[in-house]
Amino acid sequence: MTVAAAVVTTTAFVAPLNATAAARTAAVAEDAAGNPVQGNGNRDNFGRLRTAEFLGVSAVVPSGATQTVSARCPSRTEVTGGGFVLSDPVLVVLTSQRSGNGWTVTVRNTDGVMIRPTARAVVECAAIVRDNNNNW
Repeated sequence: MTVAAAVVTTTAFVAPLNATAAARTAAVAEDAAGNPVQGNGNRDNFGRLRTAEFLGVSAVVPSGATQTVSARCPSRTEVTGGGFVLSDPVLVVLTSQRSGNGWTVTVRNTDGVMIRPTARAVVECAAIVRDNNNNW
């Protein structure tokens, strides 16, 4: 059960759950590359915007501990936003911000009981492409 989530999503792509993390990332990036979102106006001036959402690794936050999690955009893409997914309301978000070409979230487990809530960062990435050959 997800009790808290904060992220702005323009387009989401799905990869097979039974694949390795690297294979899932590659599948999502390939799917995003084949699904441009057309903007308004002259294509020569604006190009096409391609977006995808990437999830960082889920981390357990022990009782009373502070944990930082992050998610990164693939090469040739830029961060357009980000957020987090928390598994339990005992987690308090201390920071949620852009960090380099990714998104970093720091949370604190405020519970005194030994439960094992998880936190995960989410990053929204985009690339602008001028033509069908991915030229700028």
